[in-house]
Amino acid sequence: MFEELKKCGLLEVYSDEDDKKFDVGKLLNFDEEWLFLSCLDNYGRYGGYMLIRRENVFRINYGTRYLRDLARTAEEPPAASFSDGDLFGQFLKKVADREVVSVTLCNGNVIIGIIRSSRDGLLKIEEYADNGCEDGFAVVPEAAIVSLQFETGECLAVQKNRAVSEAAEK
Repeated sequence: MFEELKKCGLLEVYSDEDDKKFDVGKLLNFDEEWLFLSCLDNYGRYGGYMLIRRENVFRINYGTRYLRDLARTAEEPPAASFSDGDLFGQFLKKVADREVVSVTLCNGNVIIGIIRSSRDGLLKIEEYADNGCEDGFAVVPEAAIVSLQFETGECLAVQKNRAVSEAAEK
């Protein structure tokens, strides 16, 4: 079924208990545990990439009126792809020590920061506040992660604020 969904264009991906909220994106790849999507915001602008745990997705729509209307004005996302296989491992390789990411946990908490290490089923994340200032570290079990995102508006804003903050310290 997921192979077919890769060909359907824009999708509404429901993973929140509130069934009126969903993420919009194109399914780029999947494995036994994860879906990898390029996302759009509600204006059709590129909204980053998301890796979402399959077991947390309870509904996927395609071909809806909303998606058809959005597709008319949607920006084409930059090319990015992960090969078949371990999507979580590939994601970590791409973002670790470089990209600000948003990590959503199974309890709904969201951590914004840079993944500094992954070992023994745990991620060590250097946390950042919205203003780009360092705010300590979080260690979370990989099993508690619902989704990971990068290149979102929020992640890019924190990354920019972080660069400004670091430049001001010098």
